[in-house]
Amino acid sequence: MEEERKVRVAITKSDDYDDQQKKHDLEHFLTPKQKKKPPLQNVELSKWLKPILFAIVLGLVFGAGLMYFFSDYTADDPAESGGQPVSNVTNDDDSDEAEGNSNFTMGGQQFQLIQYGIFSSTDNAKEHMASIQQTYGVPVFYVEKEGQYYIVGGYITSSEQESQSIDWLESKGLVRLEDFLVKDWQLAAVEAQVSDDEQSWLEKGKALVGSFSKEDFHQWVQEMPNRFKASPYADQLSQLINESSDDFMAEKTMQLCLSFFLAELP
Repeated sequence: MEEERKVRVAITKSDDYDDQQKKHDLEHFLTPKQKKKPPLQNVELSKWLKPILFAIVLGLVFGAGLMYFFSDYTADDPAESGGQPVSNVTNDDDSDEAEGNSNFTMGGQQFQLIQYGIFSSTDNAKEHMASIQQTYGVPVFYVEKEGQYYIVGGYITSSEQESQSIDWLESKGLVRLEDFLVKDWQLAAVEAQVSDDEQSWLEKGKALVGSFSKEDFHQWVQEMPNRFKASPYADQLSQLINESSDDFMAEKTMQLCLSFFLAELP
């Protein structure tokens, strides 16, 4: 009996060993070997190294291509090409002389004038002007200021001229403070860039403001440069010459229109 039990134990141990061996072999077959992960530093380095190398290679390729492309556009040596060097420096003095630019200036003016009415449109102003001229034979023109149109006449610079103007108008049948009034006015200083010929012409006009002569004024208007014919006073100057007589108020009104013309050059 004892020997039989020993045999059973030996068989049992042998079976257990065989089962463990089979289980071990089975686990080895089903379970893959786990790879060792490389260190974190090596992973990060390899991740950045490839893009950097790729960028360097691209830079070398494109850089070499650009150098080759622009190598054909280098400037030729003037001595080798036989051409004369070109100077880009301009002479400002020569340019100014060619254009003939001059600076016309005229100081501000303060004076009195005769005002015959104020209107909101040119049509109404022209209609009233025609009525005054036809009814009383008074020379007038209009000026625009802040959207209003003033019918005016007479260039008055002294109390004597003021009295003379009032007497003349009343002799024509106009009533002061009903048909006209004396008004203070001022014009701003003028500074304009003009040609030499225009400068000479404008200086003559400025002299006429201080010392008026109808004959000289007529000639001056006829010699007007084309540039200034766009002025709103250009046509009115010509109309005053054609329609006015040689009396005191006619000359004073032409003198006044001349002052406005010079103060508002186009």
